[in-house]
Amino acid sequence: MRRGILVVFAVALVAVGLAGCAAPAPSGGSSGGAAPAAPTAATVAIKEFTFQPATIEVAVGGTVTWTNVDAATHTIKGSGWESGELAQQASYSNTFDTAGTFPYSCGIHPTMTGEVVVK
Repeated sequence: MRRGILVVFAVALVAVGLAGCAAPAPSGGSSGGAAPAAPTAATVAIKEFTFQPATIEVAVGGTVTWTNVDAATHTIKGSGWESGELAQQASYSNTFDTAGTFPYSCGIHPTMTGEVVVK
């Protein structure tokens, strides 16, 4: 009889111990898996004749700032907007008021390309 009680007690202890190993339930927020909101501001470095990062994401109404860290002069040219020439350490900002994908390039070096994704 004692042996049966000990077995039941041991099984109960193992069950309690295993219950403590379960992953904790998530706290706060919704469980819908919604994507994080896009940032309202972002920066792009013009470096080594590339835009870094080449693709940047901002929220509608967000601003992207490009800074030229190359020794060469560059521009940022999109559909309906252009920076003009940017010498080393010069910056240019553009605010995006509508959702979409906006490709751009350097007007001086057309192989330099990037895009702004506005959500």
